[in-house]
Amino acid sequence: MFDISSAKVIKRGICLYDNAVEYEVVIVESNILYGSGDYEDLPDIANDKEVKCYYGCFDSPGNRGVFSNANQELRNATNGE
Repeated sequence: MFDISSAKVIKRGICLYDNAVEYEVVIVESNILYGSGDYEDLPDIANDKEVKCYYGCFDSPGNRGVFSNANQELRNATNGE
């Protein structure tokens, strides 16, 4: 889950899955660029950085209002979570 409540919302919209089921997409501004967290990566990639950046977040048709982002989903897939 990605907490968008403390982030500045830049743009918000609705997308359609299979041209029939709605889900929400939100672009937020953040002051933290999250690193990979992987000890095998170089520190510049592994560690979080304080820098202005943007995240695309989305909920799912089956779990409205609970947001994920692509970076989080990639981490979950590679770590087996």
